[in-house]
Amino acid sequence: MRIENVNPNELIFRDNVRWRADSDLSELMESIKQNGIQVPIKVREEDKTIVYGHRRIAAAIKLQLEKVPVIFESGIDDKGANVLNLLENIQRKDVSSIEIGRQCDLMLKNKKFKMTMSELATALGVSEKRVNICLEVFKRLPEKYREKVVHLDHSRKRKFGELPENVVMCILNIPAKVPHTNREKIITDKELDIIFEEAGKNKLTVAHINLITLLLCFGMSIKQAIKELNLYEISRLNFVCLKTELADARKKEGIFLKRELFNCIIKKTYPNLVY
Repeated sequence: MRIENVNPNELIFRDNVRWRADSDLSELMESIKQNGIQVPIKVREEDKTIVYGHRRIAAAIKLQLEKVPVIFESGIDDKGANVLNLLENIQRKDVSSIEIGRQCDLMLKNKKFKMTMSELATALGVSEKRVNICLEVFKRLPEKYREKVVHLDHSRKRKFGELPENVVMCILNIPAKVPHTNREKIITDKELDIIFEEAGKNKLTVAHINLITLLLCFGMSIKQAIKELNLYEISRLNFVCLKTELADARKKEGIFLKRELFNCIIKKTYPNLVY
């Protein structure tokens, strides 16, 4: 193993969990301009194939950097390169389960690797359950939404994407038991599209998705459920504002009794009501 500064154009790309030819590299490029490449790229010595660090190399090429730090290591076969690639990424905080699931899926499907899920989990040092969850999320999420999942940087700030992973997983779990029956409410692909678009556009949270799920279970259409959700948000906002006003009023007017507080709430909510 040796470390050198190498021209990024001399390195060879291959499929990997994070890099896409059409990826948005603008934030990474800005980070490299400000701080340089902090973590060296690992490269297979025999043929200069990148093991991990594809996005960093792609950004370096776009920035026309002449040299990047590279760790050369010999004796890594394709199977080992895939494991090291995924291992490096699985330890990063900004990698989603969907990205990990994609690479696990590629490795398990590759006949020349001949890996079982148990062997893959052992190689990665994670539980088989973790691998299974990542695979399930990747397979169930429609392809057109995979690139929209939020990526986080090391400080847990959003980098890009409009769908938080916990919201995505909540949406995928919408098929749920209808109360007091043995039926499940299954949503169609069209309904799924509507929910994902609404979640991205209006930054829905897990609480919002849970409310939509409940309304769907009670027989509402998806459009009705979203309309009710919007009404709920308006009501909640009014209630929060009212609580603030009441807190100020109680302090200013010296309201201490519960009955006086209820009277104050009614008067503020229905100012035109005749008492």
